[in-house]
Amino acid sequence: MTYFVTYGTSIAFFAYFALTRQEFNLSDVNDRRFLITFYKNARKQNWNVEKYNELRDRIEHVEADLKRLRDPLRLTSGNLKSEETSILAGQLNVGSFKDMLKTKLTSSL
Repeated sequence: MTYFVTYGTSIAFFAYFALTRQEFNLSDVNDRRFLITFYKNARKQNWNVEKYNELRDRIEHVEADLKRLRDPLRLTSGNLKSEETSILAGQLNVGSFKDMLKTKLTSSL
């Protein structure tokens, strides 16, 4: 019984590879199945997939810009904690950052 199950599975995996020219990885198979059904449903609904992809790219670009603008120096409150004060990254400006570095350097000497 085990021989036939193993042999049948091997044939199924080879057939999948022969049809798709991709390895049989579960995540890749799920992605492929999702895309096939997505495009099939889009055709049925007369939905413009190119416009959808363009809007998704714009949203991604704007979210990346917002993330960059919210945290321009990649500073977080965990990186700025000192013994005396804790400055949030949103409240930090260049002048206070320089002052904080000066006080850190002079206190460590």
